[in-house]
Amino acid sequence: MIISALLISLKMSIVSIIASSIVGIGLARLFFRRRGSLKSLVDNLLLVPVFLPPSIVGYALLVVLGRNGVIGRLFYELFNAGIIFTWQAGAIATFIMSVPIVYQNSKATFISIDHNCEEAAKVDGANKLQIFTLITLPMSMKGLLTGIILGFARAFGEFGATLMVAGNIPGSTQSLPTAMYYAVEGGDRLLANQIFAAVLGVSFLLIVLFNHISHRNEY
Repeated sequence: MIISALLISLKMSIVSIIASSIVGIGLARLFFRRRGSLKSLVDNLLLVPVFLPPSIVGYALLVVLGRNGVIGRLFYELFNAGIIFTWQAGAIATFIMSVPIVYQNSKATFISIDHNCEEAAKVDGANKLQIFTLITLPMSMKGLLTGIILGFARAFGEFGATLMVAGNIPGSTQSLPTAMYYAVEGGDRLLANQIFAAVLGVSFLLIVLFNHISHRNEY
């Protein structure tokens, strides 16, 4: 049971952090220097999940992704299958909760780097893609990676939103946080302690990785 829940948690978290990294880093790069209403709208929308209780975010996703929701109904008509109570729904929930962290961290990273190198490359004839891949990305890598790790940790520990849209189906949608909740509710202290140890182990590995990247090249 624990191995199954761990694998489901990792699957949800990995899928969501890949999507969060693409969306968060992409939007941060697009808007970090811009001003105006569009940037404010993006900033505000991406911050909404941070200020809402996860269960409220889960309910909103339930409304949108459910059989009668806009996306849920379209998905069912196209594929004759629902999204709710699948691990994919859990991945969507963890994506929504982790993308603000990746976005904000990436935006701060892009603002903080020295842009003189970018301007020099632009004068020398480099295009935007070359500047980003060969100059901006290497200079930003440390900050971007720390944001990705924080986003992954947020996704891995998500409970409220995931429970609302994915449920707690053992071997299918049951993640470690939901397994912990039902173990405690059912009075199974041994199982709860085992889940606690598993989550603590993953968290410790993430902390070690985070500190290694954060302190790299400091000395």
